[in-house]
Amino acid sequence: MKGSLYNHPRAVWLLLLLIVIAGLNSFYTMPKLEDPHMESRVVQVKTFYPGADAERVEAEITEKLERKMREVPEVKTVRSASNAGLSVVTIELDDRVNDAKPITARLRDKVSEVTDLPAGATSPDFSDTLMYAHSAILSLTWHADSPINYAILGRFARELESRIRNLTNTDFVDVLGLPSEEIRISVDDAELAAYGLTMADVAARIRGSDARGAAGIVSDSKNRMVVQVEGALDSLARIRRIPLGLDLSGASLRLGDVATVERGFENPASRLTYLNGDYGVVIAARMFEDSRIDAWSEQVGRVMNDMEATLPSSIKLNRIFDQRLYADERLHGLMGNMA
Repeated sequence: MKGSLYNHPRAVWLLLLLIVIAGLNSFYTMPKLEDPHMESRVVQVKTFYPGADAERVEAEITEKLERKMREVPEVKTVRSASNAGLSVVTIELDDRVNDAKPITARLRDKVSEVTDLPAGATSPDFSDTLMYAHSAILSLTWHADSPINYAILGRFARELESRIRNLTNTDFVDVLGLPSEEIRISVDDAELAAYGLTMADVAARIRGSDARGAAGIVSDSKNRMVVQVEGALDSLARIRRIPLGLDLSGASLRLGDVATVERGFENPASRLTYLNGDYGVVIAARMFEDSRIDAWSEQVGRVMNDMEATLPSSIKLNRIFDQRLYADERLHGLMGNMA
């Protein structure tokens, strides 16, 4: 017993002190969150095709995407639904997949290889974050007597989104409830008829002037690149300059000569957020799983304080969900049970 710790009380106390310090350090630095992050093995691809019936959507969009998705060996099942104007393809990965990010990246590449979608169809919307819980949810609500101005509300929502995204340990930020922005082209039918044109002619000129779609693929044994053509309809001035033909004097007739082009929000809106009797927008954010919800939530609180100083009186900022409160409640309950 001569060499045992029993005969060296100072060493015992030093060892206990080190254990306590290490435990406290781990308690205040280890990751802390309420909901665990799960590996999402489900991918969804949505494509809108306005004006097309379900059979046409199935033949011209859904089947093409399905064939490409099945080329990835880690794909377990492919389910699809073709409705009027909408194609939805849902892909589930094999259970053996532990890291889905490389697989979803390859699926994105497969989607980009489908370059023969019909004119009028939107680019496929690829979503691979279907299984998650937000760490904080904020709201911006409109409190003025005048009709809600989504341009102003959207500008502050995007600014708040940008500030939260730039915080340390922020994974991603969603803006929900903001109607989609659109460009309206109002054509004078009488003036259009005077030039011998119809609405179908104008629509065809607009579709033919938009070069957002891929022109093809260049590939070799190691690389594959999607080729695109410049000239997309990226501004109101560019849209107004779309050529329609020649006027009576032989000069170039442009879209801006017979139509009014303006930017706005879809009316009626397809999605709205209503919070405690007021219209608004929701900003939802999630942090990385290896972070601490209390420290990250404090950063969000500071961003809210800075943002409130710049908001007009007609817009109110509130936090409607804070995961930190639930994590603290669980922790206190656990410590109470241990005591």
